Amino acid sequence: MENNINKLTKIIFLSQSIFSAGQVTMMTILSVSAFKITGRESLAGLPHSVLIFTPALTAYLMRLIMNRLGWRFGLTLGYLLGALGAIAGVFAVLNNLFGLLILAAALLGTSRASGDLSRYAAGQMYETSKRARMIGRVVFASAIGGILGPLLSPWASNFFQTDAGIWGLSSFLYILAAIVTVLFLYPDPNTLAKKSIASDAKEVTKKSSVFALFKLPVVQLAVSTMAISQLVMVVLMVMTPLHIHKLHYGNEVIAYVISAHVLGMFGLSALTGYLIDKYGTIPMLFAGAFTLASSVILAPLTDSGLVLAIALFLLGLGWNFGYVAGSSLLSSSLPPAQKSKLQGIADSMVAFIAGFASLGSGPLFAMSGYLGLSLAGLLVTIFMAILIYFLSMQMKHKIAV
Repeated sequence: MENNINKLTKIIFLSQSIFSAGQVTMMTILSVSAFKITGRESLAGLPHSVLIFTPALTAYLMRLIMNRLGWRFGLTLGYLLGALGAIAGVFAVLNNLFGLLILAAALLGTSRASGDLSRYAAGQMYETSKRARMIGRVVFASAIGGILGPLLSPWASNFFQTDAGIWGLSSFLYILAAIVTVLFLYPDPNTLAKKSIASDAKEVTKKSSVFALFKLPVVQLAVSTMAISQLVMVVLMVMTPLHIHKLHYGNEVIAYVISAHVLGMFGLSALTGYLIDKYGTIPMLFAGAFTLASSVILAPLTDSGLVLAIALFLLGLGWNFGYVAGSSLLSSSLPPAQKSKLQGIADSMVAFIAGFASLGSGPLFAMSGYLGLSLAGLLVTIFMAILIYFLSMQMKHKIAV
């Protein structure tokens, strides 16, 4: 059994790395394709907004499919939907069809919902003491995709002499991820899931409503920290390139600042999981809040590109602490019958938060500048720290009782 678990973890990591490369490859061209088709900057961001919001509508459904039909089927379906979306992108670019590009973004968003859920497939196969580590490893796979995608995109564009080549490369990577999953993700992770649950969730029955589950302090803590970490990260990250541009830096500075941010988001995920397993989720959630606060305080106080890169690295790292720790807490807090409900709903909520944060960051930046964005992020982070303290106290009280 242990050999099967190790093999499945490696397959999930490999397929997620390939999937992430396909996703990042597509992201490098999405807004550019929209602008070239429409000729309007005001519409260039619309496909990206669709891509962000779609997981909010589909994550719960995808998680139910994975629960009932298995992770092998659900992940393969998600990756194939991504391939279909990328192929639709090829035809949209070649024929200047903006409506088809929007459909492609929706399919890619559904695929993203499936890929993001894969961290739970790995986590559920391990006992609680190792769960965060394995979730962190799967999140780290996105770092590999973040490196491969930008490296492969220029090659595809030059080789095919058209932006459609990048979309075609993305579809190939999605298909490759699906092939790896359907051929090698066997036996299904659901059959090897560990039955460990937190003590304050033992009262939950198979028929408990979602409302009843959200009454549990451990669920409230897990979902709220993931959502707030996402909110703070997106609000500041989305407008940072424009802020750098207004400081009269070139695209190369924007590139290395965003690269530092991506490194913070994914590059240390395996270490994050190890620290959570060693020191516990609550200390790491506090570390996440502290790191986010450090970032939003530092970012608006400097005009230096190097210091901004450090601030955005901390922003990504703070998100990583909150996201991995929250995911681990949610994975360990419920009986198996309830996990599909809460994991899908949690990811939907996080996606909604990301979408609204992305839409709201522009108007807030226009009204109050980068300092206003950072101050808003700081206030929300302080609220997050207060939530962590009081909900963790409630968890301890329930355990003591």
